[in-house]
Amino acid sequence: LTIPEIERLVEQSEEESAREASSPTRSAASKRFEARQRPRIQPEDPEKLLTQMLEVLELGLNEAQANVDTSIADKAGLQRAYEQELTRTERWSTEAEFARASEREDLYEACMAQAELAEQAAEQLKEYLTQQEATTDDLSASLYRLQEKTRGASLEADLLIARHRRVMLLQSFEEVTESIAALEGGAI
Repeated sequence: LTIPEIERLVEQSEEESAREASSPTRSAASKRFEARQRPRIQPEDPEKLLTQMLEVLELGLNEAQANVDTSIADKAGLQRAYEQELTRTERWSTEAEFARASEREDLYEACMAQAELAEQAAEQLKEYLTQQEATTDDLSASLYRLQEKTRGASLEADLLIARHRRVMLLQSFEEVTESIAALEGGAI
């Protein structure tokens, strides 16, 4: 259920209660009898529905947070792998220079080939890292929006619950007032 649907249900419930309370065809005694027969918690209790809705939103929020955490961890892993490949590239390049200084052309070429492979791996990891950073940023932005919506929904739910409780209190007050009026009318 969405917030507007829940609001509509609460308003319909309030309207039905108001209509029933103001119905001229029913006597005060029949209204009291029906009030006693009516359970205090309606089958579609708005408070319960709102609480369940907020629990679902909270679960979604927790899942989104876990996805962001996983994405951040993946990004950190890619960053470490990228830095390792850069270090490996430097190490092979240094080895190649030592081999050239020692006039070992075969060793120089082998070291340069390894340095080139490490550099290609670093470039590939850099691409993945860039993509992962974009994904992490998108997920973080989505998480922020979801947190804001959840906060807004929670505030709206609190307002709807307060409205529902007010309506229930007014109904109880009307029932008590009618009972007192009936008792006063019977005492005279």
